[in-house]
Amino acid sequence: MHDALTIGGKAFSSRLMLGTGKYRDFAIMQDALAASGAEIITVSIRRVELGAPGHTGLMDVLGKDLLPAPIGTLRAAEILVGEGFTVLPYMHADPVLARQLAALGCATVMPLASPIGSGRGVLTRASLEIIIEESTVPVVVDAGLGVPSEAASVMELGAQAVLVNTAIAEAESPVQMAAAFRKAVEAGREAYLAGRMPIRAHASPSSPTAGVVSIPQPEVPA
Repeated sequence: MHDALTIGGKAFSSRLMLGTGKYRDFAIMQDALAASGAEIITVSIRRVELGAPGHTGLMDVLGKDLLPAPIGTLRAAEILVGEGFTVLPYMHADPVLARQLAALGCATVMPLASPIGSGRGVLTRASLEIIIEESTVPVVVDAGLGVPSEAASVMELGAQAVLVNTAIAEAESPVQMAAAFRKAVEAGREAYLAGRMPIRAHASPSSPTAGVVSIPQPEVPA
């Protein structure tokens, strides 16, 4: 498989992963998944019973930002890897935490671009650059992307894949947006492999200056 994404020993041709929440109906979700070309999708398993003993107030404690707890993420990853699971942890864009998760044996690291479901785009670019440069496992940018150009931009940095849900599910046309994200991810990956031009402090002419013929200017009478 050409330029395959390998996670946990399995190869995938698509570098776009999709969530399955927030769609208006099941049919639209199915069509969007098909348009995206995604081979990996995420499904929520709900375990919180708001009225059950011990669960009361849990959502208040979690708060509204839905940011992952770093210490809890690390501990949970350690347990799950030890039990033989293929672990793909959603995490803060923290290079130190990313190194620790990879060292534990996680199959990927999945740093957020901005708070989940916010559509605010790539607010953690500097940290993502460090994580991508250092990582020994695939980096999947997860959460906060709002439009396809943002997916392309993190793929251009060298991210191995992106995971998108809300930006597609809440679009006016989820199917059309899914297709757009597919193209953006592919374009971003191609651009990364092609290697970008160097950034220069000053302008650089696109036409060569060697061999330019000088034409004498006529004298102007005083």
